[in-house]
Amino acid sequence: MRRSVRIILAAWVAVMFLVPPVEGQNKLGKAFKKKYKLRTVTCYACHVKGEDKDVLNPFGKKIDKLIEGMHVTERLEAAKELEIEEQDLIEEEIGKEFLGVLKKLDTMKTPCGKTYAEIIAAGKIEGTKLPK
Repeated sequence: MRRSVRIILAAWVAVMFLVPPVEGQNKLGKAFKKKYKLRTVTCYACHVKGEDKDVLNPFGKKIDKLIEGMHVTERLEAAKELEIEEQDLIEEEIGKEFLGVLKKLDTMKTPCGKTYAEIIAAGKIEGTKLPK
Protein backbone atom coordinates (compact mmCIF):
# COMPACT_ATOMS: atom_id res chain seq x y z
CA MET A 1 0.00 0.00 0.00
CA ARG A 2 2.72 2.47 0.96
CA ARG A 3 4.66 1.64 -2.15
CA SER A 4 1.62 2.32 -4.35
CA VAL A 5 1.07 5.66 -2.65
CA ARG A 6 4.72 6.61 -3.18
CA ILE A 7 4.58 5.66 -6.86
CA ILE A 8 1.40 7.66 -7.41
CA LEU A 9 2.83 10.64 -5.55
CA ALA A 10 6.08 10.49 -7.53
CA ALA A 11 4.16 10.32 -10.82
CA TRP A 12 2.00 13.28 -9.81
CA VAL A 13 5.06 15.38 -8.90
CA ALA A 14 6.75 14.47 -12.20
CA VAL A 15 3.68 15.50 -14.19
CA MET A 16 3.43 18.80 -12.31
CA PHE A 17 6.99 19.70 -13.31
CA LEU A 18 6.76 18.47 -16.89
CA VAL A 19 3.43 19.99 -17.95
CA PRO A 20 3.83 23.68 -18.82
CA PRO A 21 1.21 26.14 -17.60
CA VAL A 22 -1.48 27.20 -20.04
CA GLU A 23 -0.44 30.76 -20.90
CA GLY A 24 -3.63 31.89 -22.63
CA GLN A 25 -5.95 31.01 -19.81
CA ASN A 26 -3.52 32.15 -17.18
CA LYS A 27 -2.73 35.67 -18.43
CA LEU A 28 -5.77 36.53 -20.53
CA GLY A 29 -8.12 34.68 -18.21
CA LYS A 30 -7.01 36.84 -15.29
CA ALA A 31 -7.70 40.02 -17.27
CA PHE A 32 -11.08 38.64 -18.40
CA LYS A 33 -11.99 37.66 -14.85
CA LYS A 34 -11.01 41.05 -13.46
CA LYS A 35 -12.80 43.13 -16.12
CA TYR A 36 -16.11 41.31 -15.74
CA LYS A 37 -15.74 40.74 -11.98
CA LEU A 38 -16.18 36.98 -12.36
CA ARG A 39 -15.60 34.45 -9.63
CA THR A 40 -13.89 31.98 -11.97
CA VAL A 41 -12.84 31.65 -15.59
CA THR A 42 -11.73 28.25 -16.87
CA CYS A 43 -10.25 27.05 -20.14
CA TYR A 44 -13.76 26.15 -21.28
CA ALA A 45 -14.71 29.80 -21.66
CA CYS A 46 -12.87 29.58 -25.01
CA HIS A 47 -12.06 25.89 -25.54
CA VAL A 48 -14.28 22.87 -26.13
CA LYS A 49 -14.31 20.52 -23.16
CA GLY A 50 -12.79 17.13 -23.96
CA GLU A 51 -11.26 18.26 -27.26
CA ASP A 52 -7.72 19.16 -28.27
CA LYS A 53 -6.54 22.53 -26.90
CA ASP A 54 -6.65 24.00 -30.40
CA VAL A 55 -10.41 23.44 -30.73
CA LEU A 56 -12.27 26.64 -29.83
CA ASN A 57 -15.94 27.12 -29.04
CA PRO A 58 -17.85 29.99 -30.77
CA PHE A 59 -16.90 32.47 -28.03
CA GLY A 60 -13.26 31.36 -28.23
CA LYS A 61 -13.31 31.81 -32.00
CA LYS A 62 -14.60 35.36 -31.57
CA ILE A 63 -11.82 36.17 -29.06
CA ASP A 64 -9.25 34.48 -31.32
CA LYS A 65 -10.23 36.72 -34.25
CA LEU A 66 -10.00 39.80 -32.06
CA ILE A 67 -6.52 38.98 -30.71
CA GLU A 68 -5.21 37.99 -34.12
CA GLY A 69 -1.92 39.79 -34.67
CA MET A 70 -1.19 40.31 -30.96
CA HIS A 71 1.13 37.26 -30.94
CA VAL A 72 0.35 36.62 -27.28
CA THR A 73 1.91 33.14 -27.04
CA GLU A 74 5.07 34.15 -28.88
CA ARG A 75 5.53 37.26 -26.75
CA LEU A 76 5.00 35.36 -23.51
CA GLU A 77 7.43 32.64 -24.61
CA ALA A 78 10.07 35.24 -25.56
CA ALA A 79 9.56 37.00 -22.22
CA LYS A 80 10.58 33.84 -20.35
CA GLU A 81 14.17 34.55 -21.38
CA LEU A 82 14.10 38.04 -19.80
CA GLU A 83 14.45 39.33 -16.26
CA ILE A 84 11.38 39.16 -14.02
CA GLU A 85 10.76 42.92 -14.21
CA GLU A 86 10.78 42.82 -18.02
CA GLN A 87 8.46 39.80 -18.01
CA ASP A 88 6.06 41.72 -15.79
CA LEU A 89 6.11 44.71 -18.16
CA ILE A 90 5.35 42.51 -21.17
CA GLU A 91 2.53 40.74 -19.32
CA GLU A 92 1.12 44.12 -18.25
CA GLU A 93 1.29 45.38 -21.85
CA ILE A 94 -0.49 42.26 -23.14
CA GLY A 95 -3.11 42.66 -20.41
CA LYS A 96 -3.79 46.27 -21.46
CA GLU A 97 -4.05 45.28 -25.12
CA PHE A 98 -6.45 42.47 -24.19
CA LEU A 99 -8.63 44.89 -22.21
CA GLY A 100 -8.91 46.91 -25.43
CA VAL A 101 -10.03 43.74 -27.22
CA LEU A 102 -12.63 43.10 -24.52
CA LYS A 103 -13.93 46.67 -24.92
CA LYS A 104 -14.56 45.94 -28.61
CA LEU A 105 -16.14 42.60 -27.70
CA ASP A 106 -18.57 44.27 -25.28
CA THR A 107 -20.43 46.05 -28.08
CA MET A 108 -20.50 43.14 -30.53
CA LYS A 109 -23.76 41.25 -30.96
CA THR A 110 -24.04 37.54 -30.30
CA PRO A 111 -26.07 35.24 -32.58
CA CYS A 112 -28.99 35.59 -30.12
CA GLY A 113 -29.01 39.39 -30.60
CA LYS A 114 -27.61 40.41 -27.21
CA THR A 115 -24.20 42.01 -26.77
CA TYR A 116 -21.33 39.97 -25.41
CA ALA A 117 -21.25 42.28 -22.38
CA GLU A 118 -24.85 41.28 -21.63
CA ILE A 119 -24.31 37.54 -21.91
CA ILE A 120 -21.08 37.66 -19.89
CA ALA A 121 -22.83 39.67 -17.16
CA ALA A 122 -25.65 37.11 -17.17
CA GLY A 123 -23.18 34.23 -16.73
CA LYS A 124 -24.08 32.65 -20.07
CA ILE A 125 -20.50 31.93 -21.17
CA GLU A 126 -19.52 28.35 -20.37
CA GLY A 127 -16.44 28.17 -18.17
CA THR A 128 -17.26 31.34 -16.25
CA LYS A 129 -18.96 31.78 -12.89
CA LEU A 130 -20.46 34.93 -11.50
CA PRO A 131 -19.71 36.02 -7.94
CA LYS A 132 -22.10 34.71 -5.31
